[in-house]
Amino acid sequence: MYYITGTGDSLIFSRTLPGDWIYTVNHMPSIDGNVSHEIITGTKNGRILCLSGGTLAIPVELISFNGYASEGSVFLQWSTSTETNNNGFEIERKSSLQGTSGNWEKVGFVRGAGTTTRVQSYSFIDEKIKSGKYKYRLKQLDYDGSFEYTSEVEITIGTPESYSLEQNFPNPFNPVTTIRFSIPYDTNVKLSIFNILAEEVAVLVNDHLESGFHEVQWNGADRNNKVLPTGAYFYRIDAGDFVEVKKMMFIK
Repeated sequence: MYYITGTGDSLIFSRTLPGDWIYTVNHMPSIDGNVSHEIITGTKNGRILCLSGGTLAIPVELISFNGYASEGSVFLQWSTSTETNNNGFEIERKSSLQGTSGNWEKVGFVRGAGTTTRVQSYSFIDEKIKSGKYKYRLKQLDYDGSFEYTSEVEITIGTPESYSLEQNFPNPFNPVTTIRFSIPYDTNVKLSIFNILAEEVAVLVNDHLESGFHEVQWNGADRNNKVLPTGAYFYRIDAGDFVEVKKMMFIK
């Protein structure tokens, strides 16, 4: 930190971070008309913020908010130039088909930087959602519970180019695991669970599904909702001409 002090109407110049500076001037006419202690701060991009009576007004100022879709997931990115008491951002989503009447759904939270005058960058991934058009917005939350919404961005999720069956996660698992799969066309889909004796113990999906990215959860129970013993199991998808099998471990 560098600083210079003087007598009388004192002047202090300090450099706290690379590119940031703070002037402190005492006994000068204040911004609100009183003679008081004033602080003027500036940043390397030339913006000037003023403090009167010891309270610096630094809003949570959004520089950008955008997103894009890739392989059934939405990648959101945003940045701020200044923040004050920023607890974080709730990420909200709704289908564009719902128009103005649909409800927003909270899909995630990213913690903020508190109070800062430095540029902050954030990101969030909304994974494996169905094909369609979606709107996203951020709900910026202060530590005191107050909040403010950002503008919206609209993202289109296209249909997958091919069939796929992903490895379940977590694996090994207890008590629940998630299985994701994608289908490029509307078709009949059956997703079954087999034990090591090749006996079908549960059917998770047996329906005509729309093209897109799908996921289903399994809690280790059979078709009678009885929890199965610890061990290796296999899950198989039959969708059109596509058939694939993967192995997973259930641990009680």
